Amino acid sequence: EPFAMARGDLYSVADLSPADTAEHTTGRALGVLGLDASYPFIRRQGGVTTIIEPIVQLALSPDVDPNPHIPDEDGLAFDFDETNLFEPNKFTGFDLYEGGQRMNLGVRTSVDWGKGRNARFIVGRSFRAEADPMFPSRTSLNQKSSDWVAGAEITPVAGLALYSRVRLDRDSLDLRKIEAGVDAHLSRGAGYLRYMKQDQ
Repeated sequence: EPFAMARGDLYSVADLSPADTAEHTTGRALGVLGLDASYPFIRRQGGVTTIIEPIVQLALSPDVDPNPHIPDEDGLAFDFDETNLFEPNKFTGFDLYEGGQRMNLGVRTSVDWGKGRNARFIVGRSFRAEADPMFPSRTSLNQKSSDWVAGAEITPVAGLALYSRVRLDRDSLDLRKIEAGVDAHLSRGAGYLRYMKQDQ
């Protein structure tokens, strides 16, 4: 499935720093062309359906250089995990934009055994033609090859959901981040538990 996206931004800012109190008006045009390709393998046995889906995404954009007149206010909390692995622009806000030529690879697996019981797994990583200093170094996306990201969501019984996501060093597979949790919605009450550890 091919895709194309385009966007135009106009910024009017002032008082960027004590040394720069002037008003600046800055415009820019951003775009990306790309291709999503996947080939799901599906198997049904008894009441269980299993899908294994290799995914490749190619995205091409002009390089985006930092603009001193566009402050970064909505990208400070950005992180890289399996939820944005296949986003053509991984930045969730407007101030920063992902440019250059890149390829995202991964495998997504799902198992469904009925009555709301299922499991979802995904693992993958990102590759770039050139390193991109726009990304924070803690995300690993500023390099030509990223860390591995993986995630899992399991609902063993109705009303109980468990999830975990990790990021592993691209070379040593050392744990860089782990987040895990459980949600319970039962007839007599509800609650949740969260745990996170990150190598900054």
